[in-house]
Amino acid sequence: MTMTTRSTPQRAAEGAARERPRPYVVTLGVRPGAPASAKPPVRIFLGTQDAQWRAERVFFYSIEQVRDPGRVYEIHVMKDLAGYVRKGWRTGFTNYRFAIPDYAGRTGKAIYNDVDQIYTADPALLFDLELGEHGYLAVSASDTSVMLLDCARMAAWWNLETATRGSKDQLLGKVKGQRGLWGPLDGGWNARDLEFAEGRSMLLHYTAMHTQPWHPFPRDYAYRRHPLGEVWYRLERAADAEGYQVFTRERPSPMFRGLVAQGSEAGPAVVPPACEKLAAALGVQSVLRVDMQTLQRVSRPDCHPRESGGPERATEQLPWTPALAGVTTENGQQVQSSDAVVAVDLLQRLPGEDVPWVLEEMFAQAGKLVYLSVDCQEAAASLCVREAGWWRAQVAAAAARHPEVVWRLDAIDRTRGGQPATVAYQSNLAGAKAAAPRIWVLVGSRAGDRSQLLALAESLGWPFEVKELAYNGLHNLPNWLMGGSLVSLDRARSSPLAPPWPDLIIDGGKRSVPVARWIRAQSGGQPRWVHVGRPWAPMAEFDLVVAAPQYRLPPRPNVVALAGPLHRVTAERLAEAATAWEERLRHLPRPWIALLAGGHSAPYVLDAAAARRLGHAASAEAGAAGGSLLVTTSARTRPDAAAALFDALSGNCYRHRWQAGGTDNPYLAYLALADGFIVTSDSASMLAEACATGKPVAMFEVPRRPGFTGRLLAAIERLATGHGARKNYRGMPKQQDWLARSFDRLAERGLFMPLRDLRECHRELLARGLVHRLGERPAQGKREPIDDRQRVAARVRQLMTGDRRVE
Repeated sequence: MTMTTRSTPQRAAEGAARERPRPYVVTLGVRPGAPASAKPPVRIFLGTQDAQWRAERVFFYSIEQVRDPGRVYEIHVMKDLAGYVRKGWRTGFTNYRFAIPDYAGRTGKAIYNDVDQIYTADPALLFDLELGEHGYLAVSASDTSVMLLDCARMAAWWNLETATRGSKDQLLGKVKGQRGLWGPLDGGWNARDLEFAEGRSMLLHYTAMHTQPWHPFPRDYAYRRHPLGEVWYRLERAADAEGYQVFTRERPSPMFRGLVAQGSEAGPAVVPPACEKLAAALGVQSVLRVDMQTLQRVSRPDCHPRESGGPERATEQLPWTPALAGVTTENGQQVQSSDAVVAVDLLQRLPGEDVPWVLEEMFAQAGKLVYLSVDCQEAAASLCVREAGWWRAQVAAAAARHPEVVWRLDAIDRTRGGQPATVAYQSNLAGAKAAAPRIWVLVGSRAGDRSQLLALAESLGWPFEVKELAYNGLHNLPNWLMGGSLVSLDRARSSPLAPPWPDLIIDGGKRSVPVARWIRAQSGGQPRWVHVGRPWAPMAEFDLVVAAPQYRLPPRPNVVALAGPLHRVTAERLAEAATAWEERLRHLPRPWIALLAGGHSAPYVLDAAAARRLGHAASAEAGAAGGSLLVTTSARTRPDAAAALFDALSGNCYRHRWQAGGTDNPYLAYLALADGFIVTSDSASMLAEACATGKPVAMFEVPRRPGFTGRLLAAIERLATGHGARKNYRGMPKQQDWLARSFDRLAERGLFMPLRDLRECHRELLARGLVHRLGERPAQGKREPIDDRQRVAARVRQLMTGDRRVE
């Protein structure tokens, strides 16, 4: 869990404003149509804190995906609890777990979870375990991040009094000396980082703080990519697609109930000038102002879930629109919906848990515009004191589900020691109204970069213009020295760059960066900029950076992490190739295993000896399955390696030797028709294309033989950054030190680019179960095809109607 402090005045004010006497309960009831279970409710106590709001939502959503629909689950959220002495805590909830016996009434069983976890199996299976004579089950007596507790038995050692006053070490020391009190728990219920095995582990725990995919503390860590981050992101994207929220209008948080019951006087109905300007541009005819009285009309006490120890209350659907009846336009006519929805000085006064659903309701009610003004400063009346970036993320998440609605956020912020200032973000008004943006794709001579850039442009579904760029010797100069200029461009051999300027620039690699900067400067900084690969410039300059793991970029909000390079393999091209080749391969017995051989790609060396080993291993694999090999070499396969590979093949086999200019290439047909693949580790592109099929992929590890310069640079980088060098007692990466954070900051500023390392790509594919090493058994469970191309395209389309900071 993340080390954090609560010593600053703002965090202290936040805690005082929101402290609760006990956890609040979210009840997941029996789903409609499911037969009710006779088993007791599954009680889960969740330790969390304010900054973990993304992780908290995904934790709930993961349970929704795997739970028994006929059973009741009670999730007790332990956040901002009153009465604790927090000195020495590593998180904002360190000692809450030790008060669970009292919070549970000193009876029955309870599960404890940290918030940085997701369930991949029903937690009821954990809850139903027998404790026997044990007081608690955990993977070790000291690792209490996942526990099953006997609340009656543990109350003697862990209770509210000891938890609020004692330290974690003291509380653990009390029980470790009690013979038999601790019992071992199957490690699958607490699979920490790379201990997780798809299909075998029941819970994934993101323990290394600087690799947590949701980046809860950006000021404290220079976050690194987690090999299993995509597992978490996949859940978050699914929750986004469903519009899932823990709290909703029908089931708001308990604090929301108390807040709206108090009521509040409505302030003067003043529409800020920035809102008036947008409303005029959009042709707004009706405006709805949302205030505390509005929220009173959409909330009643009997519309809320029961709190811990309280009676069950009935739930009634209260539609938003009728609750707003009586809102009138200037001509006195009542309206059921509005062109614009406006909230001024409201949202920061709500509990943070309710902000997402309130925003969702506002966007759903708005026909054209949502305008929001929030106060980020400390204020006694504010429950949701957050920085401007937090508000921007919340608004952008709601807006993504309503791309037709333009929005603006004015956040009144205070820099340290400074005067209040307004930080404003606004969605792209022009992009929202345009049918299709003007797109320039800047391509050079590198085939790999060209393929990725065209793959991205084609996936958008919009017309685009390819700008061919050729360079002179000045392209070797550092990009920071060239700035935004065409000094490195050979204009005679390049496409003309002239108005009308584009709305979107797509480029890749180091050489095109000064050119893209120049285009942006000429067009007044208006085009959005999407860069593929290492940026070679300050990352903040780009609207989006799209990078595969081998580039090892520090994660940032504008970085899209891929599992492998983008490619141009589409369902249509595969179907066409399959039709052309299926008859020629029909005589070979199934299963068909496609062997895709790469070649030399520093520091990888596929020589004759390695190719011979590959041929023998692949033939054994196909023979054991009773099937056939479909073999092809590539442009990088040297003649001696190709000859050794073909000589070593045996059994049923179709051989194809790649030739320059050849037109009868079965590569796409292999991707379409094969039942599985063997791919050499030197080619990230072939690995990505094979994994995109969703079929089993075995990786043959080509020998790595880095030269002296490569070894020296790698050694210097490892020494300087410490990345991957320091491990804890479980073999997991230790927390970041100051030196590693410093080098990540240099990469963020474009002053240092990490070395390319394909092993990072291999590590992620292996961790996700998308590939396995040749000769080993593949991971069990469902294999998710890589959807990077569609995911990046969706992000770019959102970017064109997304927000940017405005003055």
